Amino acid sequence: MAKIVLVDDDPISLRIAEKRLSASGHEVLTASDGKTGLQLVRAEKPQLVLTDLMMPGMHGFSLIQEIRNDPSLSQTQVIVSSGKAYPVDVGIVGDLRETLEGLMPGVKSADHSEWLDTINEMKGDSAVRDIQSLPDTGHLYAAHVINDIWRYTEGKAIVVSDVGQHQMWEAQYYKHEAPRSLITSGGLGTMGFALPAAIGAKFACQEGEIWVIAGDGGFQMTMAELATIAQENIKVNVAIINNGYLGMVRQWQEFFYERRYAATPMLSPDFVKVAEAYGLKGIRVTERSQTAAAVEDARTDPGTALIDFRVEQEDSVFPMVPAGADLHAMIRRPAPKVNVMVETGADREWELAK
Repeated sequence: MAKIVLVDDDPISLRIAEKRLSASGHEVLTASDGKTGLQLVRAEKPQLVLTDLMMPGMHGFSLIQEIRNDPSLSQTQVIVSSGKAYPVDVGIVGDLRETLEGLMPGVKSADHSEWLDTINEMKGDSAVRDIQSLPDTGHLYAAHVINDIWRYTEGKAIVVSDVGQHQMWEAQYYKHEAPRSLITSGGLGTMGFALPAAIGAKFACQEGEIWVIAGDGGFQMTMAELATIAQENIKVNVAIINNGYLGMVRQWQEFFYERRYAATPMLSPDFVKVAEAYGLKGIRVTERSQTAAAVEDARTDPGTALIDFRVEQEDSVFPMVPAGADLHAMIRRPAPKVNVMVETGADREWELAK
């Protein structure tokens, strides 16, 4: 068994690691700061040092440098743990490619054909359920709008997403292949983020094509920034996914509260007239067949263009995981029925077993 020195300024992490390693039969020595740890390492000449790498200039960084620069410690290996936020067995900090290449020789090959067959079967079933595979019945769905914007921009636009259902649809149906081409507030859930963030994106990437994808609720929180856009002569394109609701909350009310909609129906202004009031182009789309011309009109207009997409009101994001449920109990898009576009929680196929 190995002689190991643990260096960590967190006493709880230190005790847990010492207990685990000692239980495995290793000789474990501990230090709570880099200076003491270095003295211990030089005196004991351990095979392994486990430490927590903090920011440059703090004890973890100086300890590693001292060990590397000491010829008498050439046989001592250092592993840097970065598992403070989430417990890990062995935390490793390093270049991802180099680290994986170093670990690969120790990975035994295995036959995963059965699991891969299962995945392919799931993919096939998901493709059948995907809204893109369903027949066009004349309804305008948010997923269609976002996927069409992706097609017409050839996936080369910088998309700034607001918060809500459209944020999930954007992730699903606008296929990003370039880095830093999606700007979103992520888990912060900042409604109203998209429009002002798009202004910043345009200044940062002046030659880029910028698209805002926002809901009718979030857009109203910061739509006064249209004044900034008009005054500064900024070119961005705005796609409002207008379903007349605070859609994310509405979906939960539909699925789990028997459509008892409270504080989710939205009263919105005429967004086309709002855009025109600022001297900007305003376009309204109510059918999918109008999308191509509207997107082209927005892209070729020298100024900012706003498109009000009047999408289906009770459209839902799939899949979703109910509160407290495991991933295998996710709610999936209902299977299509003959000549029927099924999109709401009214079809109880998704309902969990009691």
